[in-house]
Amino acid sequence: AFDYTLMGTPEGHYKAKELCQQAIALDSNYLKPYINLVHIWSEEARWGFSESPEKALQSAHDIAQAAINLDNTSSAAYTAMGRALYNMKEHDKAIAALEKAVALNPDNTFAYFFLGWTLCYVGRAPEAIPAFEKMRRSNPLNPQWALLGLGGAHLFAGNYEEAIPYYQKMIAGGSKFYRVYLDVAACQVSLGLKEEAQVNCKKVLQFNPKFKMQKHITRLPAKSPEAIKLYMQALQKLDLPQ
Repeated sequence: AFDYTLMGTPEGHYKAKELCQQAIALDSNYLKPYINLVHIWSEEARWGFSESPEKALQSAHDIAQAAINLDNTSSAAYTAMGRALYNMKEHDKAIAALEKAVALNPDNTFAYFFLGWTLCYVGRAPEAIPAFEKMRRSNPLNPQWALLGLGGAHLFAGNYEEAIPYYQKMIAGGSKFYRVYLDVAACQVSLGLKEEAQVNCKKVLQFNPKFKMQKHITRLPAKSPEAIKLYMQALQKLDLPQ
């Protein structure tokens, strides 16, 4: 089911959620579908796939707690909780949960991923780069999400030239996740590459036709506007529906 979420589309998320709920109905003690549901609900809230993001975030938190209750030695369960907490802007608690996930399993790829993003959203983007590098080393055969994190960490830090190659590698790999095209466009427009940015803005709308800039910014799990000041400034230069 989680493979569907990697499509980065509403249809993929809906299908994944359906499969996870079927799995829980068949065996309520099976941990994996609980964990997958946390990620699905979180992404629905974040990327505008849900009509009620607040309810989606609460569902993610509740299901993460259910996963920990099933197995409090599961690194994946604490990773899910960390993600749920950072989406709810409980950043300190998120970092604690994700650090516990890494302690339980130092090769937990997604724990590093969400730890890195939490650091980005509290205004500590340069510190996120080592976390994303650890993620990349822990899963060298599937580098796509580490590339997204590395691009994001450099973008949030204002290192636009350094960020672009990571996004370009994702695009070359066939990514259909609209955030990839949005963020590379933000880098390009910040460097004065307006034509290149416009091409990628069209891709944003191709992969997410309902995209609205204000909705995207509102749903970012940032500690404060100041923490992601450079990112917001870059986004606001793009020619996209407001």
